[in-house]
Amino acid sequence: MHHAQNKRDSFYLEDAQWVRGRNIVTFLALTGIVACVAGFATDRVQFFRSYLVSFSFATTIMLGAMFFTMIQFLTGSAWSVPVRRFMETIAATMVAYNLALASGRGQVLYSRSQLVDGPTFRCRAIAEEHFGVRT
Repeated sequence: MHHAQNKRDSFYLEDAQWVRGRNIVTFLALTGIVACVAGFATDRVQFFRSYLVSFSFATTIMLGAMFFTMIQFLTGSAWSVPVRRFMETIAATMVAYNLALASGRGQVLYSRSQLVDGPTFRCRAIAEEHFGVRT
């Protein structure tokens, strides 16, 4: 097979592919929002626990991308430019992500404070002292 017979690589996406991709992403985002609203309406305590885990997971990924980018800039490596651009894009979303999701943090901390105040704390202290149960 001769090289002239092969098609050249092209990074151009046709309009139909862009529209299809946009529709898929929009559908997934709306499905996620509906699932969050349903979870919040069903069980608020579990919703905020799950919210805290997902917030920590996404923040860790963004901080890892930022750390990778900082190391690449400090060492001046040229080999990582394509990967570094991807990591820069992930790290750049951190400000918008934290602004968009910071509204629920007060509720998560409030539900956490319920574990260390009042009768719940006393029950946990008694269980730990007398039975060796650590919660």
